[in-house]
Amino acid sequence: MKMCLRFLNDIESIRTFSIRSEFLILSFFLILLPLNTIAQNQEFVPLEGAKGKDVIWLPTHQLLIDAMLDMAEVGPKDIFFDLGSGDGRLVIEAAKRGAFATGIEYEAELVEFSKKVAEQQGVSEKAVFYKADLFEADFSKATVISLFLTAELNLKLRPLLLALPPGTRIISNSFDMDDWVPNKQITVEYMEQITNEISTTSQLKTVQAFFWIVPDSSELNNRKDIENSNKN
Repeated sequence: MKMCLRFLNDIESIRTFSIRSEFLILSFFLILLPLNTIAQNQEFVPLEGAKGKDVIWLPTHQLLIDAMLDMAEVGPKDIFFDLGSGDGRLVIEAAKRGAFATGIEYEAELVEFSKKVAEQQGVSEKAVFYKADLFEADFSKATVISLFLTAELNLKLRPLLLALPPGTRIISNSFDMDDWVPNKQITVEYMEQITNEISTTSQLKTVQAFFWIVPDSSELNNRKDIENSNKN
C-alpha cells in the first residue's frame, strides 16, 4: 500500500513538474513575441554620417537641391540619374519636376527607404531606385547626372562621364572635377540646425555646387591640345 502511494506521489510530482515546465516555456515565448513584433515594426531611418561603401551619407538641404536642379534646368523631357542617391530626395524632387528619375544606391536599406518615400509623395512611377555599384551601373541614356561623392570618386568617374553623349548635363554637390572647368558654379547659404544633448543651435553653412556640359569630341580634343601646350 505504501509503495502504491509513493508511486502515485511520484506520478503527481512528474505531472506538476511537466505543467510548470510548459508554463515557463510558454511564458518565455510570450515575452519574446512582443520583442519580435517591435523589431519587425521598426522602420529604417537614415542616420546622418552613416558609413556606406564609398562615402558617408549626408542629407542635402532643400535649398541646395532646388538650386542644383535649377542650374541643370531639369524638366519633363529629362532622364535624370543620381549616382549615390542616398535617401532619394534629389531623385524625388527631379521626378516632381516631370523628369524620369533614377537613383543608384549601393546600400539596400536606403534603396527601400527611398522607394517608400517616393510612393508616399506620389512619384513612384517617375522615381525609381536600384541597388547597384555606380561604377557598374548603366546611365548611358541620362540627360542629367547628379553627384554627391568625393573629389577622388569624381575624378575616377570623370572618364565615364566624358564618354557620355555631348550635351549631357552633370551637377555635383560640393566637389569639382579638378581641371575640367565647370560651365557654372554656384554658392548656396542656409542655416543648419545643430543639436546636442544640451541644446539646439543654428549655424550658417556655405556649400558650392558645380555644373558641366559634356563637350563634343572636337571641343574635347581642343581642350586637351590647350592643356598639353600649357604643360610645355
